Amino acid sequence: MRLSQRASWALGEISLKYPALYNQHHRVLLDSLKQVQNHNAIRRNIVRTYQFADIPEEYEAELYDICLNFVNDIEEMTAVKAFSLRVCERVIEKYPEMKNELIQIIETNQSLWSSGLKNRGSKFLKKWRNLNNEG
Repeated sequence: MRLSQRASWALGEISLKYPALYNQHHRVLLDSLKQVQNHNAIRRNIVRTYQFADIPEEYEAELYDICLNFVNDIEEMTAVKAFSLRVCERVIEKYPEMKNELIQIIETNQSLWSSGLKNRGSKFLKKWRNLNNEG
C-alpha cells in the first residue's frame, strides 16, 4: 500500500511536467479511481492530475461521473473532493448543460464541508448560477 501511495504521487508530479506521458494511461487511471479499496492518496493524486491534464473526449463522461460521486460522498477526503470539483468544472466548461447536477450536490453538501471546500464550492456556484441567469 505504501508503495502505491508513493507511486501515485510520482505519477502526479510527472504528469504535471510531462502531460503527454499521461495520454496512453487513461483507461488504467480511470479503473484505479473506481477501485474502492485503493488508498485515498491514489485517488487524490490521479484526480489532482486531471485538473490540468487533457481529458480525451471518450473519457469525459466517465471521469465526470467518477468525480461527481467523489464530491457527493460524505466519507471522501477533502482534497479528493476539491480536485474533483475542478475536474467536473472542466467538463462543464465544455458541456454547460451538465452544471445543474453539480450545483445541486454542492448546495446539498456544502454545510458539511471544510471552509476551503466551501469556498471552492461557493466560487463554482457564483460563476455557474450567473451564467444560468444570463442564458
